[in-house]
Formats: sequence, structure tokens, C-alpha cells
Amino acid sequence: MNQYPILNILVRHGNLLAVVLGLLPIAFAVALGAAPVMLGGAIVGGVIFGFFVRSYVELVRVVIDMLMPQ
Repeated sequence: MNQYPILNILVRHGNLLAVVLGLLPIAFAVALGAAPVMLGGAIVGGVIFGFFVRSYVELVRVVIDMLMPQ
């Protein structure tokens, strides 16, 4: 596993990464003072983006469990 440091980071910190990346669109909308409609769109977009990042992290974990020697 030491050969693949990025995969190691994803396995260890993937949950936190998904939450942080999911909150980024919301934080940008709030920081830019977006209209309520845009803020709602940022919330929906953040939830969807966080979901996709989380599913990618789980997919990486499955691949590592199946293919990487322990």
C-alpha cells in the first residue's frame, strides 16, 4: 500500500474529504452572498457532489480490498 500514497489518503480520510468537498459549494455561495435560490441550488449541488465523492471513496476501498495484497 505504500506504493500508492493517494489511495492510502483516500482510504484513511475519504469520509472527511467527502464532507468537506460537499460543503464547499455551500460555503462559496454563502461567502459570495448568493441569492436564496442560488443558495438552495448550492445546497442541492453540495449534497449531490458529496454523494458522488463518497461513492468514489467506497469504490476505491472495494478495489483495494479485492486487489491489493494485505
